[in-house]
Amino acid sequence: VSVAAGIGVLIIDGFFLSTLLPLYRAGRLRPADLGLRQTAGGTGAGVVVLAVVAYSLASVIWVLIVHPPRIQSNIAGIAHHSTTVIVLTGIALCVSAPVVEEIFFRGLFYRALRNRLAVIPAAAIDGVIFGLGHTQYPLLVRPELAFFGIIACLLYERTGSLLPGIALHSLIDSTAFESALTGESWIVPILFVALAVGLSITSKMRRPSPLAV
Repeated sequence: VSVAAGIGVLIIDGFFLSTLLPLYRAGRLRPADLGLRQTAGGTGAGVVVLAVVAYSLASVIWVLIVHPPRIQSNIAGIAHHSTTVIVLTGIALCVSAPVVEEIFFRGLFYRALRNRLAVIPAAAIDGVIFGLGHTQYPLLVRPELAFFGIIACLLYERTGSLLPGIALHSLIDSTAFESALTGESWIVPILFVALAVGLSITSKMRRPSPLAV
C-alpha cells in the first residue's frame, strides 16, 4: 500500500463523477436518475440483511466446492503505514469505491441493460462484468464478486434505490479494511447492524397512525 494508491483511487473516482457533471448541469441527469434516492428505512435495512446472508452463504458454498486460492489482501500491512495512507485508503475503500462502483455498474450499466432485457439476464450480465472487471483477483475468486454484483442489481430492482447496494458494498469493503487494520472483523458489522436497527425504528415512528384523522 502506498499513499499514491489511495490518492489514485480517489482521483479515478473523482474523474468518473466529473464526466457526469455536464449532463447534470444541462438538466439531463439528476441524482435520482442514477438511483440515488431514498428508500424506506425498514425496507432498505431488511433487504440489505437478506443480501448479506445470501452473499455469505454463496461465498461459503463456493469456497467449499471450488477451493479457490487464498489471496493476500491488497491492503495487508496497512496498519504499519502513516496516518495519511490509512485515512486515504479507508476513504477510497469504504466510501469512494462503493459509491462510484454502484453508480457505474448499477445506476448506469444495469439500468441500460434493463431497457432491453428482463431482470435475471440483465443482473447476470452486470454481475459477470463486475466480477471480471476486478482483475486484481484470481479468476476462481471473481465468481464470488459476480454473485455480489447480481445481488446488488436485485437490491436496486427491489428498492429502486442504489443506497442499499452502496450500504452492502461499503459493509463488505469496510469489514475487509477493519480486518487488515486491526486483525478484527466484528466492529464494522456491529455498527452496520445498529444503523439498520435505528433506520427501522425511525421508519416505523414516521409512519402515520391508521387511526389518525
